[in-house]
Amino acid sequence: MTSPLISPDSINAQSSTNNSNQVDISVIKNVVSNFSYSEDLLPDVEITELNNFDKIYDFSDNQIGYSFNLIDGDKQYYIVASSNLELDPILSFGEGEFANSDSKEEKIYYNGGFTVKTESELNEEVLVDTLNNETDSQDNTVNKIKIKEKHGSYFNYDIKNKKNWDTYKHKNKNASTKNTESGSLTTLYTPSNYSTIYADRYYQNTSGVYNNGDSACGPTTGAMFAEYLKTKKGYKIDGLAEHYNSVSFFINSMYRQMNTSIAGTLPSAFAAGLHTHLEHRYPFADAWKVPTISAYGNFPIYKEEIGYWKFPVALYFEKQWGTQYAAFNYHYVLGVSYSSNSDGMYFGVKDPDGSTSSTKYYKWTDNNQYMTMIKADFIL
Repeated sequence: MTSPLISPDSINAQSSTNNSNQVDISVIKNVVSNFSYSEDLLPDVEITELNNFDKIYDFSDNQIGYSFNLIDGDKQYYIVASSNLELDPILSFGEGEFANSDSKEEKIYYNGGFTVKTESELNEEVLVDTLNNETDSQDNTVNKIKIKEKHGSYFNYDIKNKKNWDTYKHKNKNASTKNTESGSLTTLYTPSNYSTIYADRYYQNTSGVYNNGDSACGPTTGAMFAEYLKTKKGYKIDGLAEHYNSVSFFINSMYRQMNTSIAGTLPSAFAAGLHTHLEHRYPFADAWKVPTISAYGNFPIYKEEIGYWKFPVALYFEKQWGTQYAAFNYHYVLGVSYSSNSDGMYFGVKDPDGSTSSTKYYKWTDNNQYMTMIKADFIL
């Protein structure tokens, strides 16, 4: 199957009309159809199949893009594409639904990372914050902006992002040519470099977790990490089934070992607590090392942990200030997947505080300067 190439004129025309950087939906469909994801990760689609989509808005009611809903048998996926030349063409993709909306008429608001809200959910948050005197304006638009400020923003509007749109001008992912010697089809598209591991996702707000789950993202990520090493890799580690009678008990144990407080968990304390937990069944041997490593420029290390060793990586996002933009803010998630291809380097995570247990993907280069990696090395 073939997909039409993106016309350079169509992009330039959209950006120059009324001094707007908005991109036409036909151009965006070309981008999505030519996005170089792995077919193991998302189903391959033709442009004619990209008719199931929703408009996406920021919390100030500005349209920022579209979410495309993809069906592959009994599985569901999504790709979020921007509609602004100053944003990266692909904002996020992953398994399951992008937004849990019961009505196709509802607006969908996206502020980056896992911050996805339907219109009714956002209005409910505005109401709650108004009752709590966190927002006091009678103007819902003003209150939504205050909600946006509370959550922070992932989107970094920068005209330099236009070069990422330019890469699609002459790209046709599905183009192929005939190999006359062998008679076989030789693709011009280089497949993605992709790997994933299958870790259980725990929810930090599970009933019974200390402080109602507030600031428990670190211990919950640590529990997911340890459980994977126990059940999927077979190491002698205290795990859910044999040593804890509930997920909340498991998380609370990690909470104590990591010296977590209502203010959260420091990366050094996360590493020390996870090390203590992993060493518990190896009392007379230094069996594990749990280093913390800056994620900046270290995508190869992240790939090696998941792709070669089949180990997860805990990712800590520092507090965002001023004009910093990252998928998460002062938060831990568990890295379980990556996709590295001609469109860039993406990492997939399980979020202990998200509304869904599915894996979500974000661009490494948009986030790595704000991340710390915590990995585990078995050295016996």
